[in-house]
Amino acid sequence: MSPSRDAPAPVGLAALLRLLRPHRGLVVGAVALVIAAAVLGLVQPVLAGRIIDRVRTSEPIAGLVLTLTLLFVA
Repeated sequence: MSPSRDAPAPVGLAALLRLLRPHRGLVVGAVALVIAAAVLGLVQPVLAGRIIDRVRTSEPIAGLVLTLTLLFVA
């Protein structure tokens, strides 16, 4: 079965990049925000684990709690 002449041509990555070229700044900003959100999402459980460890050893946790709170807000 041969492809129809009216069927749209497949669009590749090069065509997508050409379409995004005028919005390059927005795309770069969006990618940066996604990376920052992923990093912040990975830091939160680490801080929670450190808080738990400090509670077990009766060490002060105020700084870690403040940092974790700021991460949740961010």
